[in-house]
Parts: sequence; structure tokens; C-alpha cells
Amino acid sequence: MTISSFHHPEDFLHYFKSHYGPTISVYKFLAGDEDKVKALDKALTELADTYSDAHGDAPSQMEWEYLLLTAKKARADTSTAAR
Repeated sequence: MTISSFHHPEDFLHYFKSHYGPTISVYKFLAGDEDKVKALDKALTELADTYSDAHGDAPSQMEWEYLLLTAKKARADTSTAAR
């Protein structure tokens, strides 16, 4: 899937900090440690910079993949043979 929503790596950072639940949770956990927050900011910005393909003023593009997993809960076997 091609993502072209971010003009700059910092846009990627700000989006994930404000919209993506797991990232929001990590920032809340790190809120009291400014050094760790800065390190995470830097890591996310570098991640975006590494995987984006920018051309001039056009939004950068990133190729993303995701896994869709569907599962069913197994029913408990209540027969005496299973005991």
C-alpha cells in the first residue's frame, strides 16, 4: 500500500504521536523522561526518513504492508474422552 500523507519525516512523527494508540501509550509512559521522549522522536523521524521516497515539494511516499489475521477461538471439548 502506498502512503503519501506526509510531506516531511516530522509529519510522520506528529501523526503517530497524536493518532496511533500504541505510540500514544509509549509517549504517555515516557512523559516524565525528556531524554527518552527526544530519543523516541528522533527514532521515529529517522524511520520515516529512511523509508520515504521524497521528490521536491510533493508528499513523500512510503510502501507499507500489513498483516490481517483472523482467528477463531477453539471450543472446549466437554466429552469424557478428552479428560
